[in-house]
Amino acid sequence: MDATQMLRAKEMLRHFLTPISEHLDDPLIQEIMINSPNDVWIERNGQMLRTDIALTPEQVRGAVVLLGNIERKNVQENTKNAIIDTRMDGIRIAAALAPTALRGHSICIRKHSARNFSLEEYEEQVQSFKKDHQVKTDPEPPHPKPDGTGMAEWLKWMTRSRKSTAVSGGTSTGKTSMLNALLKHIPEDERVLTLEDVAELKPVVPNQVQLETNAQVDILMRDLVKLALRYR
Repeated sequence: MDATQMLRAKEMLRHFLTPISEHLDDPLIQEIMINSPNDVWIERNGQMLRTDIALTPEQVRGAVVLLGNIERKNVQENTKNAIIDTRMDGIRIAAALAPTALRGHSICIRKHSARNFSLEEYEEQVQSFKKDHQVKTDPEPPHPKPDGTGMAEWLKWMTRSRKSTAVSGGTSTGKTSMLNALLKHIPEDERVLTLEDVAELKPVVPNQVQLETNAQVDILMRDLVKLALRYR
């Protein structure tokens, strides 16, 4: 889908979902959850709030069918095509038609954060970042060990030292924001590959390759991992 078609698709999506358009435009809202046509919730600054918005089943179904067209799926009830997982500029959308969605057609819209947090901002906002941490390292690490410093300095050291790290958590807990904050501290002379189901990471080093799965053509994460092993 080219840029013109994507713009037209976004306009049509807004047409079907006119009652939630103000939430789509609100930068403080991270997620819009249409549990069923007459049960709509939002997440604003990490807080779940129920709205008084009511959509019609036809509006929600029309939006899901449109999303299916973007995914090149002939969306129909009672088939595997009744489930949609796609994205548009700045948003990721998952959806399911009834009867797969037992209470009625359902859509979940996740808005990518436009703000790119730094570790220093985390240190200001998150109390645990301000605690001192003693770091155990190899005898001669490639970068100086930040003994007794705050969490932000420890994370910078860990990133520069190429330590294997897992960032885990539930949906909407800030995993991607944390990873993007860490990516800023990878030395510029490193080469970075990112492998994602949905491209959200923002590496800043000049030598980089970004790869994304594509279920439509059966390119899965294991294929990207295998490819990455052939790359430097």
